[in-house]
Amino acid sequence: GGIIPSSLNSIVKLAQEGGVVAFKSFMVDSQNAEFPNVNLSTMHEAMNILSHQLMSKYVYMLHAELPPSNYDSSVPYPGLDTSYTDYMNSRPDQWEVDAMVEAIKSSIETKCATHIVHVSSSYAADVIRAARALGAPVTSETCTQYLLFSSEEIPDSATSYKCAPPIRSNENRLNLWSHILQTPIRLPSIDMVTSDHSPALPSLKQVETGDIRKAWGGISGVQHRLIGTWTAAKQLNVSLSTLSNILSTKAAQVFGISDMKGSLAPNMDADLVIWSPEELTKVTERNFYARHKVSPFLTHPGPGFQGRVYATLVRGAVAYTAWEDNE
Repeated sequence: GGIIPSSLNSIVKLAQEGGVVAFKSFMVDSQNAEFPNVNLSTMHEAMNILSHQLMSKYVYMLHAELPPSNYDSSVPYPGLDTSYTDYMNSRPDQWEVDAMVEAIKSSIETKCATHIVHVSSSYAADVIRAARALGAPVTSETCTQYLLFSSEEIPDSATSYKCAPPIRSNENRLNLWSHILQTPIRLPSIDMVTSDHSPALPSLKQVETGDIRKAWGGISGVQHRLIGTWTAAKQLNVSLSTLSNILSTKAAQVFGISDMKGSLAPNMDADLVIWSPEELTKVTERNFYARHKVSPFLTHPGPGFQGRVYATLVRGAVAYTAWEDNE
């Protein structure tokens, strides 16, 4: 369920009658007039309601970017319309860090279970790590695109890579992995890897013009979360058990459905993927299932992504087989 400035009085009803399992807000302009961002006061009050009136049964998800107080989203950022670097610089790490500090502070004060979505800055992940060490009730996620792609390899006018927060440097990408992987002396600060799936019409993505400034900020990628994440993970010798944990088990635990999802065990939902981790998948329009064929997974150079999915099952029923692609 979405929490916006005008919906505070609807939170309890949504929880008790609407069937929602979590709530979400933006801390920055979402580019969608129907989903305006909350200010810090509204965010804090929403946390109070979730924690005290609803007894912390629901997770509060936050898109955590916080521009400076004098920021005006209607004013164009400096730079070229087609420059990826200029777009990336317009949403700096500091926005994520500042948002993280405020969100965590309110989370601690209200004791609200808070989940930070699509963390792209390793500096922001540093803040989460410190807060969790102090007992803050905060979980977090990053996305496949932040672990696989880097800003250095994104050409200008490549609007399919635009998302918010932006894909950052290769150094940042590797640092994000260090926040996912557990070591004997350090627990992870990023719990899971998601897709932040946000498909859009080619016209909204400004495919023909290459105008990154005007392009919709979202990546179509839920179909390729497994092979995209595994491609990056395999380069770092990440195990398949760790992959399963960050793609499945931890998400089920955070959102309170681990009694049904997230592991292979008796009486659990048989949500399965049958795949070959050693084979490659070349993503083409023929095997790309989103309606609009705009995605960096379609255009990214190279022989393909690591892993090949042969079938998926949902609650034991076959949902997809590779021969549907005529391959």
